[in-house]
Amino acid sequence: MKAVDSETLQNLTQEVLGNMAFMFIEPAEESGDFGESLAACVEFQSPDGTESLILQGSPAFLTDLASGLLGLEADEVDENVEGLHSLKEIANVLAGELIRELGGEHAQFSLGIPYVLDDSQGGSQSEGVVCDFDAMGTAFRARFVHQPNA
Repeated sequence: MKAVDSETLQNLTQEVLGNMAFMFIEPAEESGDFGESLAACVEFQSPDGTESLILQGSPAFLTDLASGLLGLEADEVDENVEGLHSLKEIANVLAGELIRELGGEHAQFSLGIPYVLDDSQGGSQSEGVVCDFDAMGTAFRARFVHQPNA
């Protein structure tokens, strides 16, 4: 199985957000202000262990994401509802792209259901492969964590 590196995570994240939500994000030179950020996670079992994809975005990012993905005006978006649902959907699609990248078309993976993370579940923000993005002035982070089988 291939390993996920920052270039792979960055490229797939940019592709998925561009294609699905019409968001064009750039790698951030510094970590953005996540303030009261919201996060979603999706886990999947691979032959080598458990993989976690954690996506974290500022409220402004989630508003832009839901607007692009759902075709809503910004004032119609509640980042805790449409924003989080959109973040979970992007996590699901991006996890599928990562699975294809990791193991090819016929890989044996079991994909879980995306869920919202609270502050106590986020783990170390620097653990795993981390990519910070600037999405037209809003902060977004994608993090991939591999936990090998015992």
